[in-house]
Amino acid sequence: MLYSLVLPLFVGTCSVIQNALNKQISNRISLPLSLLVNNLLVLLLSVALFFTLRLWPDDALPAMFRTRAGIQDFSLKFLVPGLCGFLLITLAPYAIEKAGATRVFIGIIVAQIVVSILWDFVAEAIPLSPTRLAGAALGLAGAWLASR
Repeated sequence: MLYSLVLPLFVGTCSVIQNALNKQISNRISLPLSLLVNNLLVLLLSVALFFTLRLWPDDALPAMFRTRAGIQDFSLKFLVPGLCGFLLITLAPYAIEKAGATRVFIGIIVAQIVVSILWDFVAEAIPLSPTRLAGAALGLAGAWLASR
């Protein structure tokens, strides 16, 4: 339940709060300055997490937090999540200003449903099933109704 419900609800809540506050802050100090302040905090917290986790042996950490490669294994693909994050935090506050939080996040939800089904199928080899497609269709219908 934690991984399938609580964490996604927490992440979704943080996403709305982050972008709605970025929109408000941007109206006071500008979007670029707001993003700079936010990302300096992200950098500081990421560095702190990285070095804090180095204090524990790898086998004491969840697999995703273990060191498995070095800088020599770097790939340009590693930059894509950062680019996506930058686009999200740059474009969402602007879109919220133009269309409102509900419409923007309904659009984000629709995109996430469609792309996550495609990702599961293509990248994770999780087959499409009538149940998954029906659930996605219900989610899309609910998102559409909520934006009316």
